[in-house]
Amino acid sequence: MRMGRKHRTKSKRRSRYVDPAVESIDQMAVINARDMMFGNLVSMGWRLAVMVLLPIFIGVQIDKWLDSSPSVTLAAFFIAIFGAGVLIYRTYNEMNSQSEIDSRIKRIKKSRGKNNV
Repeated sequence: MRMGRKHRTKSKRRSRYVDPAVESIDQMAVINARDMMFGNLVSMGWRLAVMVLLPIFIGVQIDKWLDSSPSVTLAAFFIAIFGAGVLIYRTYNEMNSQSEIDSRIKRIKKSRGKNNV
């Protein structure tokens, strides 16, 4: 035995086989999540626009009809701001609950996969 020679240890890398079907399902899940996020954002944009513009439009029309100062329009504006806040809060909770459900399903699938191996 030589004294200067170092002992080589085997590499601890493990080659992981990834089933192409599982990989494609994961890619489809990512695409589905992106589409769902985009759909939620577009939907929220339209709902916000309607939520803000409709009360203001109604307030302006009532002010014209009553020949009053913009008091009804201002009241409608504050109602619109409050409604927009509620809409954003509900959409945020909806998206978080859907994300939580998806993560729970993923954990369940992983645990079932480990038990079957």
